[in-house]
Amino acid sequence: MMRKIGGGTENIIKMLGIVEKPPGILLEYCSMGDLKNFISLNKKHNKDQLSLYDCFTGIISGMEHIHLQILAHCDLAARNVLLKEEGGKYICKIADFGMSAVGSKRDTIVQIPVRWYSPECLRYNSVGPPLDVWGFGCILIEILNWGKTPFEKLSTTQEVITLFMNLIKMTPEEKKIKIVESNSFKYFG
Repeated sequence: MMRKIGGGTENIIKMLGIVEKPPGILLEYCSMGDLKNFISLNKKHNKDQLSLYDCFTGIISGMEHIHLQILAHCDLAARNVLLKEEGGKYICKIADFGMSAVGSKRDTIVQIPVRWYSPECLRYNSVGPPLDVWGFGCILIEILNWGKTPFEKLSTTQEVITLFMNLIKMTPEEKKIKIVESNSFKYFG
C-alpha cells in the first residue's frame, strides 16, 4: 500500500525502505510524535510552528493525494497523524496505512475503530473516501477538544453503534443536536 501511495505530497509519511530480517518497513522519523499526544499534552509551540489552518490543510492535502490513488485510509484519526519538524515548522504527516483499502469492500475481517467509522460504512460494511471524510471530522473533534476521544460521553461501543444507526434516520438538525450531546465541546461551543 505504501508503494502505491508513493510520494507526491509532504503530508504523507515517507517509506524509506523495507527490512527483510526481521520483516518490517523503514519510515522517516517524525520527532514530534503523533498529533493526539501533541495536543493532549499541550506541548509548547507557537502559531508559526503549527497553526490550526496548517494542520487542517496538511491533513486534507495528504488525504486528497491518497484518494487520487483510488485508496481509502480507513483509520484516519489524530493518533495516525505524525508531526515532523522541518525548518522551524511542524508538518502533519498521515501515517499507519494498515487498514487502507482499494475499492469499497473489505476482503478480510478487521477490528475497526468504531468511533472513527461513519454510520453508513458501519451499516453497509463499506469503505472509501466518505469514511475518511468522517474520520477527518473526528480529527476536528479531537483537536478542538484537546485530544479527547470523539463521542467521549458514550462509554461503550454498543452505545456508539446505536447512536450511529440512529443518525442515519435523523434530519440534519437532529444529527447536529445528537453529535453535540455526545461530545464535550466546552472549549469551542
